[in-house]
Amino acid sequence: MADPRSGPAQRARYTTSSDSTVELRQTRDDARAAFAQLGDVTAAITITAGADWDRLTLDERRALIRATVARVTVAPGRGAGRIAVEMV
Repeated sequence: MADPRSGPAQRARYTTSSDSTVELRQTRDDARAAFAQLGDVTAAITITAGADWDRLTLDERRALIRATVARVTVAPGRGAGRIAVEMV
């Protein structure tokens, strides 16, 4: 008795699936090659806080403060002298 999984319909399904797999692998390989050509591309931006401050969003301002200030200490009393800022 013949194997029911070896009929023409099953072979056609396997061939179609195999072709799709080959195409997917080729797409994957092409994407990997394109990524490898990029190398160590990094994005860099220079911000001058004083000049760019008004153009920054609130979240960007907060991120800049978090990146540059390690700690702020506020002592009791009045005036700017009671505030100590420790930079990173």
